[in-house]
Amino acid sequence: MERHIGFQIKMLSKLIKKRVDGDLGGEGLELTGMQRWLVHYLYIHPGEELFQRDIEKRFGIGRSSATELLKSLEEAGMITRTAVSRDARLKKIELTDFAAAQQKRIEKALSDVEKQLVKGLTSAESKTLRSLLDRCIAAMSDEGEEVGITNTDTKNFENKEGE
Repeated sequence: MERHIGFQIKMLSKLIKKRVDGDLGGEGLELTGMQRWLVHYLYIHPGEELFQRDIEKRFGIGRSSATELLKSLEEAGMITRTAVSRDARLKKIELTDFAAAQQKRIEKALSDVEKQLVKGLTSAESKTLRSLLDRCIAAMSDEGEEVGITNTDTKNFENKEGE
C-alpha cells in the first residue's frame, strides 16, 4: 500500500520544525523556525520596504499568524515596526541591530538543518527534489498567488555539495 504524500510531507515538516526550533535553544536564542526564516528574509532584503501583508504573502500565512509572528519578534527585540509617512496604517518592518548580529548563528542553524535534510541525496537528486516541491507548492497555491520562500531567499542555506 502506497503512503500518502501529504502525510509524508507533514511528518517531514514536523521533523524539520523540531530540528530548527531546537538548534539554537541552548545558546540563549529562543526563536522558532518561522521566526528564524523571517529574520533571515529581512536580513537578505536590506533597505526594502516590507510590511505585514508582504510577510503574509511571502510566507503563505494568514493575518493573525503574521501578527503573532511579528509581535513575538518585536518583543524579543529582533524587529521594529515603524509607521511610514505616506500612510500611518502601514508599519515598515526592519531588523534591529541585535537581530543582524545574531544572523550568522541563525544562518548556521538553518544551514545545518538543510545539510541534514539532503544528506544521502546526490546533487542531482537534491535539485530534482527542490523542483518537485516547487511544483507541488504551486499546485496547492491559489492560482497566480506567489507563496513561499524562493531559492533566491534561501541561497545561503542550499547544500553546496561539490563547490
